[in-house]
Amino acid sequence: MSFKTDLLSLTESFRKQNIDYAICGAVALAIHGFVRATPGIDVIVASHSINDAKDIAASLGFHPSNEKRRPSIAIESMAKGCGQQRTALHFLELSTVIQPAWESRTWFDVDEQHYCVVSRHELIRMKQASGRLSDDADVQQLIDPASHDPFLPENPEPTSMTAEDISRRLECQSQLLELCLWLGTAKFV
Repeated sequence: MSFKTDLLSLTESFRKQNIDYAICGAVALAIHGFVRATPGIDVIVASHSINDAKDIAASLGFHPSNEKRRPSIAIESMAKGCGQQRTALHFLELSTVIQPAWESRTWFDVDEQHYCVVSRHELIRMKQASGRLSDDADVQQLIDPASHDPFLPENPEPTSMTAEDISRRLECQSQLLELCLWLGTAKFV
C-alpha cells in the first residue's frame, strides 16, 4: 500500500458512508500545486462524525497513534503501517477557527474519485495561523510559486488543475515520501 492508495481508500470509504470531510494540510498543498514529502493525511471532520470516521479508518488498517499534534486543532491521530509504508492520519475538529476552511471546500476529481479539499485561500490562512516555519514556507510557495522555482515567471497565476495533474502530484508526493524515508534509513559508505 502507498500513501496515495491509503488516501484513495479513506476518501472513497468516507463517500460511501456519507461522512462529510475536507482534506487540508500537505495533501491539499499538493492538490493546490506544491508537493511536499509529508507522510500525513489531515482531514477536517464534523464533531458528530469523528467516531464514524475513526471506525472507517480502523477498518482500513489505521490504529490509534500517540503522535504529538497541535492539541488545539487535532483531536485524534491514527497511523497505518511502519517505516517506509507508514501513513499518519490526523482528524481535525470542525470548530469556529476552522469553519471558514470548511465552508470553502472545493471538489476535485482524481482517478475517477471526488476529493473534498479546502480552498487555496483558506489553506493559506490555516497555514499562516499555525506559526510553524514549515507552514510559512508553504504559504510563500502558494502565494508566489516563482520564489521556489526559478523557471516560473514572477507571480504566476495559479494554474487550473486537471484530474490528471492532481493524480500526478499525489503520486509524486507518494514517491517523494518513499524516497525521503529510504534516504533516512540508507547506510552510505
